Amino acid sequence: MAEYFSVDLSEKVRAGVYQTALKGKTIGGQTPLGYKIVNDKLEIDPITAPIVREAFERYAKGETVASICEDFNRRGFRSKRGAKFNKNSFHHMFKNKKYIGVFTYSDIVRKDVVPPIVSQEVFNKVQSKLNKRKAAPASGNTKVDYRLTFKLV
Repeated sequence: MAEYFSVDLSEKVRAGVYQTALKGKTIGGQTPLGYKIVNDKLEIDPITAPIVREAFERYAKGETVASICEDFNRRGFRSKRGAKFNKNSFHHMFKNKKYIGVFTYSDIVRKDVVPPIVSQEVFNKVQSKLNKRKAAPASGNTKVDYRLTFKLV
């Protein structure tokens, strides 16, 4: 009896979350920087959205993540959780399709429920740069000889 109740409740919760996602409403998790939640939906935060836009535009124009990160921290900008920015903050941000207005959950993809902060063109440039960096081979000779390296017999 308890097992049936547990399975039934689990299915109802899953169906409820799915229906909420179909409506384009938030279903938990961290709200991305640049957005705030209004009536269970993401809306552009006029205070933090310009920070996101600036990060995307600077990276798209060729600036490094490290220099953007350093500048944002120097200017006192903070992540959604109030922490200083780091390289991972930007890599996570740059891959988030919500910034171009695409909401995804499971097999649901909606382009009409999240207001975009970044243009598709800028987002595509950023993705192209990220993909080039990922595909680029390591530069230089990575072999290092150490004085005390030897083979044991």
